[in-house]
Amino acid sequence: MSVKDKDHGRTRVICTQAKEAGTCTNKRPYYLDEIEKTVLSGLKHELKNPEAIKLYVQSYNDEMKRLSAASSSILHKLENRLLKVEGELSRAIDAVVHGVVEPEDKREKIACLKQEKQKIEIDLERLQSSKTPVVLHPTAMASYLHCVEDLEQSIRTNSLHGSEESKRALRELVDGVVVSPSDKAEDRMRIEVRGYLSRLVGGDLFPQRSSQGVRW
Repeated sequence: MSVKDKDHGRTRVICTQAKEAGTCTNKRPYYLDEIEKTVLSGLKHELKNPEAIKLYVQSYNDEMKRLSAASSSILHKLENRLLKVEGELSRAIDAVVHGVVEPEDKREKIACLKQEKQKIEIDLERLQSSKTPVVLHPTAMASYLHCVEDLEQSIRTNSLHGSEESKRALRELVDGVVVSPSDKAEDRMRIEVRGYLSRLVGGDLFPQRSSQGVRW
């Protein structure tokens, strides 16, 4: 879509192909604010869809299970290596304590073993925590729904203050918006919203439906 003109201060857009190349027969202009309002309204509705939220969490947990299974061998190797490092560290410290070797002779070795032990423990904690399934806490869900409800106002407020953060977040959810003439006489336009989330979960996250010429 390209900007066509302004009508009483409102920006109107038109198909780029129709405007520049003449290869599209749809030369009808549309008000940009109507498109934005319709898309945001529909997006808010679908983001609050309990089935969509459930599907996303399920897909996330399924993927984490797959990664967890793949990392089992790594986990086993790390646990074995940790036992070996702890044994070497214990023997090195005992040698110094009992006067078998001078502390200076084992200082660097002990320091290296301690560093490796710490790194292995961090890696083990990270792998083990990845096995914990995601569960939506009621408080977190309430906060999420509140944020979704304030989505449109937040975007407008941030835009007025020159912030692009909300727009970037919106682009993470919306891949593209296609505007076309509606097949129904009572609808001014048909809007199809294509989202990244549906591809992320490997299916149609947003149900296909039409409402006032809007299709998800």
